[in-house]
Amino acid sequence: MSRIIALILLGLCAIPAHADCAGVAEKMNATLYPAGHGVAKELRYSHCKLWSFDPSKTIVALVHFQEGSSYSVPPDDTEGLYDLTLLVVKSDTNEIVSRLVQKGAFTSDAIHFDGISIDTAPYDIVKGLRAFGVSAGFSNSSAMVRVEFKKINLYVAQASG
Repeated sequence: MSRIIALILLGLCAIPAHADCAGVAEKMNATLYPAGHGVAKELRYSHCKLWSFDPSKTIVALVHFQEGSSYSVPPDDTEGLYDLTLLVVKSDTNEIVSRLVQKGAFTSDAIHFDGISIDTAPYDIVKGLRAFGVSAGFSNSSAMVRVEFKKINLYVAQASG
């Protein structure tokens, strides 16, 4: 019984860390990528995570389909290139500390881009330099030869300036 209570309490402790991130990706998207008529550029995938290494910072990843990059005929808005905007923001104010934009970061074609997640495992590049990861998932829809894999890129936060 005490193990169950401990697990429940552990789960409750994790809720505030996730709640701190609620709506941050959408807010940052609306601020950085406003579109006409007050509607922000459409987010396809996004992820936000409190950085356990430095809880005063939150990592935000925004993904947008790159207009005009469709490989399909007629064009569709799923097969083509996806751009990644990676932000490190102050957890309390959402002020941007670091920003990186990678055009065409992900490709989606016969092997579909399925989305991203932020990985805050302790990636120590060198002593005193910690990285975080952005993991991207890919799969196909073949019933004969199923393909599914993840790719991870590591990033080091540097102050924008």
